[in-house]
This record gives sequence, C-alpha cells and structure tokens, in this order.
Amino acid sequence: MSSAALATRLALALAVLASCSSASEPGSDATPAGDAEAASVLEDLTADEFCALLPAESIEQALGVVVEGSEGTERGRAPVMRTPYFLSRECDYSSGLPALNTRLATEWDEDDTDADVLDRAFTDIVNETVGDYEDVPGLGVVAGFGPNPMLATADVATGGLEVVLRAGDYERLLLSVYTTGRATLDQLRPLAEELIAGLGY
Repeated sequence: MSSAALATRLALALAVLASCSSASEPGSDATPAGDAEAASVLEDLTADEFCALLPAESIEQALGVVVEGSEGTERGRAPVMRTPYFLSRECDYSSGLPALNTRLATEWDEDDTDADVLDRAFTDIVNETVGDYEDVPGLGVVAGFGPNPMLATADVATGGLEVVLRAGDYERLLLSVYTTGRATLDQLRPLAEELIAGLGY
C-alpha cells in the first residue's frame, strides 16, 4: 500500500474515532428537561416525622382510646424517571379499638383521574369491585369515607377516610386515615385535617 493511501485510511479512522467519542460525551444524549424527574416530596419526609404530625392527644380525643406508642414505616424508593412508581410513609398507632393507621403514598399514574385514585382506594382487589363510600366535600382535591373493602365480608368493623392531595403543581398523593374497629367520619375527619395542615399541601 502506498504511503498516500495509508495516510488517507489513517485519517478516515481517526475521523470515525473522533465522531464516536463526541457522540458518547456527557450531555450529547441528554434527556430533555421535560422528561427529568422532580424529587418526590416524600423523600424529605421520614416515617418518624410523619408519625409526629399526629400527636397521641389528638387521637385519644377523637377516638376515645389510649395511645401507647407509634411505629413508622417507609416503603418504596425514589424514582429514576418520571413514570408511575410507589413511595409511601406509614404510621401504626398502638391502642385499643378502634386502632388507627395512617399512610401517605404517591399516585404517579398520569392516566388516572383523581376520581380513579379514590375509587381504587375503596376497591376489593380480589373481586375487582368498588365498595360503597360517601363523598366528603371540602377535604383535599377529592375525598371519600367508607369501610375497608378487603374486610367487607369479614366480621371486622373498619372505617377509612381517603383523601387525594396535590403537592405543588405536579405530584399527586393519597392520604389514608383508617381504623381497625368502627370509627365514624366525624371522628376521622379532624385527624385528616390535622395531618393535611402539618404536611402543608
């Protein structure tokens, strides 16, 4: 091979390598800003902090029980991309009946309406039927009160208040305030209102 031809081939090879290198540089394949995931507000809220938003005195006054303690649980993980995912903060309060549980969970599926989220909260996932619940006006975006659909056929009295919230302009959350043992809307609503005020959503 002549020296001129060899030089030409080397030049072409270097040009290809330079092209590949520039294509793989950081930022050359950057995801559009609109696809980037904003941090969930739940990332800045620990389970213990969530429990602390509702003091024992409030629960005891509303439900007529003695609260002996609480235990917080964190589930899920922060998202990598803006797609449906699950992240929650939960709190179980130790007391006699009715025993209170609270949960704040992400609802990222943008194909769902707020009404869809509320229906799903009262759906028996085994029979895929939406249980009876009453609309609760003036609380969150939408809210409903009714029994736990999964225990509807069991001999267990329950009460559940489900509230759809918006954190900022983009994130939808579901706040659940529910009991094992019978509780009325008048008992649970003040607890939900106190949690919402503490969360600031």
